[in-house]
Amino acid sequence: MPALNSNRPANIGGRYKSIFRFSAVVVLTSFIAHFPSAQVAVAQPSEASETVKSTVEKVRATVTEEQGKTSPEALDGKLREIIAPVFDFEEMARRSLGANWRKASADEQEQFVDLFSDLLARNYLKKIRENVAESDFRLDGETSKGEKSLVKTIVQFEGEPASIDYRMMKKQGRWKVYDVVIENIGLVSNYRSEFAGIVSKEGISGLLQRLREKQ
Repeated sequence: MPALNSNRPANIGGRYKSIFRFSAVVVLTSFIAHFPSAQVAVAQPSEASETVKSTVEKVRATVTEEQGKTSPEALDGKLREIIAPVFDFEEMARRSLGANWRKASADEQEQFVDLFSDLLARNYLKKIRENVAESDFRLDGETSKGEKSLVKTIVQFEGEPASIDYRMMKKQGRWKVYDVVIENIGLVSNYRSEFAGIVSKEGISGLLQRLREKQ
């Protein structure tokens, strides 16, 4: 019976462990979107890039200022307020369920969005608190096509650079993250593989129960 791994995406080898320790900046926290060959390189930071940059800076500043002065729970609450407008958790949840999304009832879909969003936020916000102050961040370019954009960043963590790229789409005039790709590994695509194995054996209800047990 497949086990639900709430701490990191499935199939990630040991050499990626330190990278995924910092992947919280993402959910700061995976949906594979294929951009056409007619991508346009963006020379100057765009609205999408500035959204990522400002979010990272706000998170770093909040952790630096509040850590040790407030409880982890209270700090997580402040961090959630920062990332909530930037990360499209509903879209991330839908893509992580893949084809099984259409098989779920409206009630199951709503439950899954709530449980999956909580799973991401809980696991990765903890890692933000532990690691964000130890890392350096910089933008590394962007490719954009219409209402979608791929914002590339480099994170220097424990002396080693790692690529953390943000797939974003514009919704209602705002750029939001719907996937994070760490060293060419999509966060949500890994969850999708893991969830598919559980659903095939236990159904949507079984997956929901697994997620509840992780709360």
